[in-house]
Amino acid sequence: MIAVSKLVPTETQGFSMGLWRGLEALLLKLLKRLMVIGGLPAVFSACTMAPDQNTEDLVGQRAISWAEALIELDYDGALTYMTPSYQASPRADRYRGDFSGAGFWRSVTGHSVDCGESQAPSRCDVTIIIHMLVPPEVARETPISYDMTWVLLDGQWYLYRK
Repeated sequence: MIAVSKLVPTETQGFSMGLWRGLEALLLKLLKRLMVIGGLPAVFSACTMAPDQNTEDLVGQRAISWAEALIELDYDGALTYMTPSYQASPRADRYRGDFSGAGFWRSVTGHSVDCGESQAPSRCDVTIIIHMLVPPEVARETPISYDMTWVLLDGQWYLYRK
């Protein structure tokens, strides 16, 4: 009985030491995670502030997105990039016909965006390069320059067509 009573405290001490080490390791992991999670907002805010997307980048990306919608023959999606007045006009009904040649478009790249010297521009001139198959030479892509004007209305950039 004496030998057993001496073993019990030793096993208990070993168990509590093992428990403490496990708890200590768990606490260290939690502390590391808290430090990482606590630091993430600073990292993310630095990431979002560093490459600050300027107006020309934003308008250029919208122009490419518009063309990509047409490449996918998503005429309704592409129409949403047009000014609200255009979307509400009778011309919107002919939009699909106006861009029926988009079926020959294969890809698009940005070429230039010029929003002038103003700090708060409301108009940008954009040129994209559309790579398309031109009949009868449908075996190779031909780059075509496409010029357009984008205007800022109610905080959103839209493609302007006369």
